[in-house]
Amino acid sequence: MKNKLLVVIIIVVVIGGIGAVIGPKIYRDYFVKKADKSPESKISDNQDTVKVADLAGEWHVGDGSYAGYRVNEVLNGTDVTVTGRTKKVSGNIVVKNKTLESATINLKVADIKTDASKRDDYFRTKALETSKYPDATFVLSQPVKLDKGAATYNVTGTMMIHGVKKTLTIPIKTGYHNQRVQLASSIPVTFKDFNVNAPSLGFVKVEDHGKVEVFLSLTK
Repeated sequence: MKNKLLVVIIIVVVIGGIGAVIGPKIYRDYFVKKADKSPESKISDNQDTVKVADLAGEWHVGDGSYAGYRVNEVLNGTDVTVTGRTKKVSGNIVVKNKTLESATINLKVADIKTDASKRDDYFRTKALETSKYPDATFVLSQPVKLDKGAATYNVTGTMMIHGVKKTLTIPIKTGYHNQRVQLASSIPVTFKDFNVNAPSLGFVKVEDHGKVEVFLSLTK
């Protein structure tokens, strides 16, 4: 009986030692949900032909739209990419005279979820204080001339995160499929620019920058 107990103890110690060495990689490869693909990858490869003049009018955020973030965590020297998503996105764009005249996008920050509820709780309560600042927004500040139905444009506007507004110029990939306008963007941000402190929990550290990611499927 004692011999069996000794064997069990040895096995536990050995496995525990291995876990201490390869734990971060196991965490990354087996316990963390694989990071979602970029929103740009959602733009359909099978684009429908559309004339820019036919895009005139007001378009509203529809089903299939989402927004969120992408950040890198470092766990004991091992990189882990985390993506958070919410479908609670609203807004509209107006196209007139082959020009994007206005655009307003709003997302509910408190609804963004990853694969870990504790991470999400920290994100909501400590990092972004969503009880005080429940929304993030982007408002177009300069009209954009459109020359193609499917292209990539640099768009300037005001982004608000954590109650802080910044003027940014961001790349937006556009498409048109199944009578819907598709917009996608990955927006680099540095957290301190929006008075957000990247958390460091000892064995897990979040890098001081990341991306706000948006995919919009718009209907008239």
